[in-house]
Amino acid sequence: VRSHLAECYEEVGRLAEAEVELRWVAEAQPDRHAGWQRLARFYERTGRRRDALAAAQRARAVAGPRPERALRPLLPSRD
Repeated sequence: VRSHLAECYEEVGRLAEAEVELRWVAEAQPDRHAGWQRLARFYERTGRRRDALAAAQRARAVAGPRPERALRPLLPSRD
């Protein structure tokens, strides 16, 4: 609900209120990366590069390392 409210605030130019809502979302569950990513994208859209980098770093720290992807071998083609 707060994420949606932040989107509505941003659409009408109420950026301070949008930031409050997005920060609340991120800080309410600090161990989930989605809130921090959402906050980082908001900062990018509003030109706050330093804040965007800090929020993105927090999201990466919470998410941890990406697991290695194991791809299946391709099936032989029927020529």
